[in-house]
Amino acid sequence: MSMKKRVLTRLILSIGSFLLITILLFIFSMKVSPQENNLGMNEKVKEIEMVTWETEEHVGTIDDAQFINELIDDLNEADTLSTNALKLSDFPPYKLVFKNSEGEVLHTLGYFESPVLIGISGQYWEFNRIFGLEKNIPSRFFD
Repeated sequence: MSMKKRVLTRLILSIGSFLLITILLFIFSMKVSPQENNLGMNEKVKEIEMVTWETEEHVGTIDDAQFINELIDDLNEADTLSTNALKLSDFPPYKLVFKNSEGEVLHTLGYFESPVLIGISGQYWEFNRIFGLEKNIPSRFFD
């Protein structure tokens, strides 16, 4: 093989190796990067109190740790859509008040009994976005 062909072969192998390493590093960084955390809660939720939207009358308490953790995981992974430019016809009938073990409020979300469609379908709402999650709260948590 001529010197020119050897240099060209080595150059192609070097470029190919570089591209392969770059692609692998990109894939690895996507796997280890932190997941989107829609709720932004860093503390453990002990219970979720359900109250009416308008009067904040107590409706029920969710204290099942497995259900709470699943709901939080689902909300954190859900797609969201901004509702800043949209006008909701009605506020949700319920508020979900996420509390820690000391009873301090960590987060509050609106909850619709049925999914609403505002670009995405969901039952959980904040003042500026709706979560693309359809997950009913079981009747056992309502008083």
